[in-house]
Amino acid sequence: RILGDYPNNLSDDGPLVFEPGIVIPTLSWDSIWNGVAQWFGITNEDDLDEVLPNRNKFTNDLFNQNDLFTTGSPPSPTPPSSCVDGSLRFKITKNDGKKVMRNCVWVANKLGNRCTFTGVSSACPSSCGTCDVCEDSTLRFKITKSDGRKIMRDCSWVSNKNT
Repeated sequence: RILGDYPNNLSDDGPLVFEPGIVIPTLSWDSIWNGVAQWFGITNEDDLDEVLPNRNKFTNDLFNQNDLFTTGSPPSPTPPSSCVDGSLRFKITKNDGKKVMRNCVWVANKLGNRCTFTGVSSACPSSCGTCDVCEDSTLRFKITKSDGRKIMRDCSWVSNKNT
């Protein structure tokens, strides 16, 4: 839907056309954002004045949250997650003794027994559901140095570096 008045004449001679392609709006920015701010939970008048300092110049044109949103509720803030799978490839020892390089995408494709390999659940906590456990992985992982060489290191090497 259109908020404000849709111009009757969009030609270069129209009363709201400033330059070709630039149309002067009939509502202020604050008119719309007043309702958006309320929807986000800013309902105190002083707080709204702080967020939208020019809104008092347009008091007859201000929308409220009910004018803009008919259903739904405002988004709830979600805390940033510190539980993410590592992006590096790591070396595991399979049940047959063979050492292979894998990553968390491989783990996520078949969660059941892949998370049981030593160190995998701490390298891929999101995939393995071990986010509440805070521990360094015992796995060695492959990194590429600035000169292009690939080397294998573990978390103790990272902790000894000032990174």
